Amino acid sequence: MGRIFLVRHGQADLFGADYDRLSDLGRRQAERVGMALVAQGVEPAVIASGALVRQADTARFLAQTAGWAAPVEIDADFDEYRHEDLFAAAFPEFADHAAVAAHVAKAPHPRAAFQHLFEQAFARWLGGATREGGLSWAGFRARALAATRRVASRCGRGESAVVVTSGGVIAAIAQALLGAPDAEVLKLHNPIYNGSISRLMTRGDTVALSGFNDVSHLRDETLTYR
Repeated sequence: MGRIFLVRHGQADLFGADYDRLSDLGRRQAERVGMALVAQGVEPAVIASGALVRQADTARFLAQTAGWAAPVEIDADFDEYRHEDLFAAAFPEFADHAAVAAHVAKAPHPRAAFQHLFEQAFARWLGGATREGGLSWAGFRARALAATRRVASRCGRGESAVVVTSGGVIAAIAQALLGAPDAEVLKLHNPIYNGSISRLMTRGDTVALSGFNDVSHLRDETLTYR
């Protein structure tokens, strides 16, 4: 059997002008992932990442830390949904990230305020009331699972792959493999930490979930969700 290590990107700059970049903590989290995987003896045959900057930079930093020679391959099917698009569909007054950031910055607890809006917008997507980038949630999930199976098909017996992606993609893959209903997706999505590692076992393009949201390598770091 083969293995896929699904890594959530490091912390991004949630309230900055450009969300799609790593914070300093996000870079440290990425480096800790690299050290943890090396300590486990991982030498991946494939290193893949979504096309988003925060995903690709996480992959680059962890691979550099690990000293792996394999190049980082970009596969946009591992891209995260755009929360801006979900917000704009559910709340027209929040048409871009700057509008959302300005709104939640006024709240006593900005991250909690962001999470409240996010869950409302995400629930509308799950329920079919909105689409993101033209995709339903089912379409997004199918795209993520197909990308995972493509990587799995390249992992021979005893081989490993490392895939850097985002919380929504990891939740979609876990949902599909567990057969969980859409109503339970946020219970998978919300607890996924930045820099966490989830594990898949593979045989050909058959994939099974064997570990979820491991952050033991970040025990002396500040743990973050967003």
